[in-house]
Amino acid sequence: MPRFDIKNEKFVPYGLSIPYNACWKGGMVLEPLNRKEQERQVINEVLQGNRDAYAYLVDLYKDKLYGLLRRMGASPEDAKDIAQESFIRAYRKLATHRLDGSFASWLYTIAVRICYGHQKKIPAVSCSEQTDRAPSRLAEPENEAIYRENKQELLQSIDKLSPQQKLVVLLRYTNDLTYDEIEAITGFNQNQIKNGLYRAKQKLRALLVRKGGDPNEMLEPYTDRGSRT
Repeated sequence: MPRFDIKNEKFVPYGLSIPYNACWKGGMVLEPLNRKEQERQVINEVLQGNRDAYAYLVDLYKDKLYGLLRRMGASPEDAKDIAQESFIRAYRKLATHRLDGSFASWLYTIAVRICYGHQKKIPAVSCSEQTDRAPSRLAEPENEAIYRENKQELLQSIDKLSPQQKLVVLLRYTNDLTYDEIEAITGFNQNQIKNGLYRAKQKLRALLVRKGGDPNEMLEPYTDRGSRT
């Protein structure tokens, strides 16, 4: 059984990393495909005995999964442990995954359930206690300070959402999942998800206005774009 060492950010014993815009097939990197098709081919490779190929999926989702778990309240060490356990469970049950479904939503479902079980034993860490590196494009110290201040205010406000609202906000806007994928993870129907997102953003807007922030600017990353559903 391979071991996925999330703490050291590598796949043991294989240490394989594959470009995200390439297709893994029979130990070769081929022409670019869409991500869902890439994932299908990688999963088929793993099921046919090429365990090394699973490193592609670990590489693809480890950072987003870790970020989701942190914002759900897991400490840094707990988030790493839960992420590692999630990848291992997904590997062991890979044959049960529907290839026409989303691997991301399936993996997140596993992780969310583990996290909820873990939080019953250990107090959660608030979003506002977490720190994230500012985007590199904000090179000027003044811009970086403003970014960090705004992010801290937003995270403090997200902490005041209900657990259900917080989860759907993180899945939708931090992990860029569709309504179908969020439905599969949470068990909420799409009307509940949309209503939850609407109410969450209204609450965030009110909280940010009360703090003197600009809700339009601060909530801009939490806006749906295009036809993503």
